Amino acid sequence: MKKVLFLAVLLFIITGCGEKKEEQEPCYPITGGSFNIIFETNSDTSSIPSISVCIACSPDSYEDLPIIDDYYKESSGWGFVGWYYDSELTKKVEGTSTLDIKPVPNDPKCVTDYNDITLYAKWEKIIAD
Repeated sequence: MKKVLFLAVLLFIITGCGEKKEEQEPCYPITGGSFNIIFETNSDTSSIPSISVCIACSPDSYEDLPIIDDYYKESSGWGFVGWYYDSELTKKVEGTSTLDIKPVPNDPKCVTDYNDITLYAKWEKIIAD
């Protein structure tokens, strides 16, 4: 009798405590969408507008990642090293195009939207010759 009662309680818990669950519509992955790449230059004198990346567009529509100009390097003594995925500057972006930036789904179970991505500029002091 105790086993039957235990199994009944266990089944009750597993099935949602007797609540009727709403049926969800099936999710069909969408090929497309877009996301923004936001550039954090880590500089007081340089800013770069964000780029919108269209996932469904043809590969020739992808833009090159910006390179911060040489004027800043010459006037400040600091050189632009590259873009990083994290503010700690440990995960370098491999590649030079927005095509190389992989989109992050907002909901991995149902890919209909993508998160914006912030890239961080890394600088290093230029040693004079």
